[in-house]
Amino acid sequence: NMPRAGQRVAEFYGYVFDGIFQNQQEIANHATQPNAAPGDIRFKDLNNDKVINDLDQTYLGSPIPKIQYGFNVGAGYKGFDLNLSFFGVAGNKIYQSYKYNTNGFFISNYNMEQETLGRWHGEGTSNTIPRLNANDPNYNARASSYYLSSGSYLRLRNVTLAYNFPDKLMERWKMSGLRVFVSGQNLLTFTKYDGYDPEIGITFGGNAGTLNLGQDQVNYPQPRIITAGLNLTL
Repeated sequence: NMPRAGQRVAEFYGYVFDGIFQNQQEIANHATQPNAAPGDIRFKDLNNDKVINDLDQTYLGSPIPKIQYGFNVGAGYKGFDLNLSFFGVAGNKIYQSYKYNTNGFFISNYNMEQETLGRWHGEGTSNTIPRLNANDPNYNARASSYYLSSGSYLRLRNVTLAYNFPDKLMERWKMSGLRVFVSGQNLLTFTKYDGYDPEIGITFGGNAGTLNLGQDQVNYPQPRIITAGLNLTL
């Protein structure tokens, strides 16, 4: 798709997911969707011409957050001090590209996601995950909002708890200062994103670039790191 004036940079483009066909009657009542069968994804007929084709694609959302924010919280009491640093984003979408390989659309060497255990396997069994079919005659794998998820999150970037030994004790030990601490990075993330990590950065096929934002190909998640130590001043 070529960029269009007024749209956001790198905005996702494709078909609109509209549930799963439950039976043959639903297929007959819908716009013509070649090779569709019960259990396949139903795509919206956006131009109302009764045929699902390239003209039914649209802009689906942006990988660029509408808001990025951060804040710090600190407190101290009798030699103890606690500092927390938060960062978050809101209003962006993530395109879960890895599902192309992990949701059973084609024969491959990839393991499938656990969610495919809840796939459609008969009328009324699922309206969110299509049937498994390695040939994919309906082309369920096409670019669509099926792959999109909210990318909003709030993350506890860093938390540090420290204790500063009192001056009287330092005088007795003939030291200027002693501080012990424990800190953690990326310990908590609040998000509705069901992938490994909503903070995926700019990656796609090993290449980075402005137009390759928000595409999750099972990027390695941010590690949780716990550090302990002391600062001694003689």
